[in-house]
Amino acid sequence: MKNLFLTGDINIGKSTLIKKFINSEIGKNFNYSGFKTIPFFNDDKKSFIIKYYNETTLKNKSKYEIVGLKKEKEKGFYGITKGFETLGCEILRDSLKKKHIVIMDELGFFELQANNFKELVLRNLDSDNFVLGVIKKKENLFLKEIIKRDDVCVIEVSKENRGEKLLDIKKFFI
Repeated sequence: MKNLFLTGDINIGKSTLIKKFINSEIGKNFNYSGFKTIPFFNDDKKSFIIKYYNETTLKNKSKYEIVGLKKEKEKGFYGITKGFETLGCEILRDSLKKKHIVIMDELGFFELQANNFKELVLRNLDSDNFVLGVIKKKENLFLKEIIKRDDVCVIEVSKENRGEKLLDIKKFFI
């Protein structure tokens, strides 16, 4: 297996584990590219953006696209396909050109209508690169397709085990 995804409840520390791995002695031996989706507040309205994981590779360090918005009168968020199909695809195409670890933080449901983006996710999983990512603890056909792959390992992170999961990530890449 060469592709590793972390899953678990919201705010349990999945993205933090990826950062800790990258900054570890083992992690420092690798180059990285990829994306992260993060909360973004504009006029006190919460949305989600996608941006390059390793911003030092950017000429324009503030480059991002909105990929998720709060529903107006309902609970929850909905995906903005354009952000995945533009910047998201740019990031994943760029990742295919390099030999390194591709960070995918995170895959969930915002990207469900972004067919080009999903295809590039799969192409990166098929490539010679390793993938280290976060996969939302949700059920949909796209996530199931990733999880069922023979070359994918999924690690469940919980409050009780997150301290030991960094060691599991390190072992995976040794």
